[in-house]
This record gives sequence, C-alpha cells and structure tokens, in this order.
Amino acid sequence: MTEDPRIKGVAILTVAGLLLAAVVLLLFYGILDPSSRSGTFSFTAWFSVFQVLLLFSSLIYTAIKDGHPGSVIPVNSATVIATLIYNVAAVLTILLFTQFLLPFRSSSRTYYVICIAEFGIAAACLITLQLVAVAHRVGHTEALQSRSTVDSLLKTCDVISSNATSGGWELDLRRCSEVIRFSEGLRHDPVLPPEVDRLLGELEALTKSDPQEAALGEAKKIISGIEALARRRN
Repeated sequence: MTEDPRIKGVAILTVAGLLLAAVVLLLFYGILDPSSRSGTFSFTAWFSVFQVLLLFSSLIYTAIKDGHPGSVIPVNSATVIATLIYNVAAVLTILLFTQFLLPFRSSSRTYYVICIAEFGIAAACLITLQLVAVAHRVGHTEALQSRSTVDSLLKTCDVISSNATSGGWELDLRRCSEVIRFSEGLRHDPVLPPEVDRLLGELEALTKSDPQEAALGEAKKIISGIEALARRRN
C-alpha cells in the first residue's frame, strides 16, 4: 500500500518546524549569558519561536489544503506569501529594535506595541483570505446545485418528449428545453425550479392519456407556462 505523499510532506514539515523552533530557542538561551540579557530578551526569544511555528504552520496548511476537494489554490498560495511577508517584517522589527533602537533611545513598550500591531495586521489579512476561500466554495457549491437542478429538469423534458412521441402526441419540447437550459432565473431563484418541476409533472401525466384536442390544448398551455417561468429574472 503506497503512502500518501501529502501525509509524508506534512510530517516532514512538522518535524522541520519543531526542530528549527528548538534550535532558535537554544540559540537564544544557550549563547547569551543570563547577566547580559535585556528586559525584552524573553519576549524576543519566544516571539522568534512563534515566527518559525507560524511559517511552518502556513506551509503545513497549504500542503493539506492543496489536495483537498474544493480548495482554492490561489488563496492557499496567498496565505503562505502573506505569512512570509509578515515573518520578514517581524524579524526586521526585532533586529531594528534590539540592535539599534532599544539600546539607545526607544522604549520596550513601543517595541511590544509594534510587534503586536504587525501581528494584528497579518492576522486580519489571513482571516480575509480565508473568508475569500469560503465565499468561493459557497458560490461554487451553489453553481453546482443550480446546474444539477437545470440538468434534472432537462432530463424530465426528454422523458416527456419521448413518451409523447410514442403516444402519438404532436408536441415539440425543443424550444421549451432550450429556454430551461439557458434560464438565469432557474439558476438564481430557488422558487422557480420547484414550480417548473410541478408543471412538468402535470405535462408528463397529461401525455400519458390519449392525445385528444382538448388535452393537446392543455399541454400547450402548460408548456407556455413553463417557458414563461423559465424566462423570469430574479
């Protein structure tokens, strides 16, 4: 039994992310002597670990989502890019403050506020991307459902046409089928498909009887009603 390459890739990324986070933490606490650590040391160390974990989390997320049905590939890629941009900005902020500003003329409060603000902006961007993906999936699902509904109505038209021909009815449902096929109302108005389906059911029941003149007139009236409904715009 072959192993899913996605599972293998996720496992590799997980191990790599944890190892790199551990290395970053070790470098911070192993290199600097406790006596030379500043008041922002712990925050900077764990914030750096957080950057590593966040980056690898986005890579793992993309590795999982890219092969998932209904996944929006551009959104997945944008998620990684946005996370990477945030990581770069956060690291530059850490270097700028710890190496140049904090030792001389900047306060630690400003450092904390900027780091948190950058994270807030990044989080807002990532949430927006996920909302875009959700909206895309919902729209795609609705489009599939609408197409399935129209296809079902067209199949019913084909069945009625076949039954009518075999029963001696002189009915031409080709125009009715074309109106249904290209109907925007049937795709966007949830009220119309059940009504059209009901009229098709009446027409199908009618064509099972003898093709008398009165029945033929009633059938044409039903077809006109179906076409009128299908031409409606929501």
